[in-house]
Amino acid sequence: MKTNQTFLSSIRRLMFLSVLLSFAMSLAAQDGGPITLEKKRYVQSGQVLKAPDFKTLLATNPATSADYQAYKTNSTIGGVFLATGGICVCATGALMLASSIHDAQALDEGDLDGVSSSYAPT
Repeated sequence: MKTNQTFLSSIRRLMFLSVLLSFAMSLAAQDGGPITLEKKRYVQSGQVLKAPDFKTLLATNPATSADYQAYKTNSTIGGVFLATGGICVCATGALMLASSIHDAQALDEGDLDGVSSSYAPT
């Protein structure tokens, strides 16, 4: 159990550092002046940057526009896979619940033929 937690912790750290590094690299490629972190806000040339500003900077900068388009495409594809997986997990849970309810009702009625083999007494 400890090794799994250690492994997950190192994976989380690695993912965080890679996201932070890619974010820092994309910000460093901007031409509008350096972007600094002041009081938990990103500031460029005295102006506080918000999420829409980052999108605009990434989309309009020739150095980052191709990467930004790839991000948008990958994000869309990832969202589709995420939604599909969520639907499959919910559907499987609903089917298993229905099967368990059916087996419980069959056991209550004394019908051992309608029960899955794992629930039938030996």
